[in-house]
Amino acid sequence: MLLALISAVGFFAIFLLVKWQYFHQFRVESHSGATFWIVTAAMVANTILVTIWLMTHQEGGKLLQAILVSNLSMACLFVLYMPFYYTIATSLSVRSLIFIASRREATTLSVLLATFASEDIVRKRMQLMAHNRYLFKDDEGFRLTRRGLFVARVFTCLKRLWSLGPGG
Repeated sequence: MLLALISAVGFFAIFLLVKWQYFHQFRVESHSGATFWIVTAAMVANTILVTIWLMTHQEGGKLLQAILVSNLSMACLFVLYMPFYYTIATSLSVRSLIFIASRREATTLSVLLATFASEDIVRKRMQLMAHNRYLFKDDEGFRLTRRGLFVARVFTCLKRLWSLGPGG
């Protein structure tokens, strides 16, 4: 089983390197889609390596267990990594801190509002949600798709469950 864990960590590191390189080499429209395919390829390669290793060492009886341990380990690493990634990639708080740190003078609230609560940000956010088929625009404005309505209802339930208000 040690091989399964080592393989999982190794292929997760390869996933991180490929993702980093791919995102720097190409203009990526759907970060989540690209991430899904890269991690899927890493898990398939991981499964192939574990299978070849165990079969060449006459340990085929442990094959299913090793594949499960290895891929579940990769999945756990992925689950730990993604919130970290999206906090850095999309957090308004992180963006605000970086913006303030880049300025020599104190930053007023009006500057922050103009920078982060702009029409451009809202437009880009709506375009992204339309691209991911959560909403569409018609003559009257934006409307949710079935997919968007489902996601909105799930998050509404979670916000009620956790007693969160509209912004938090």
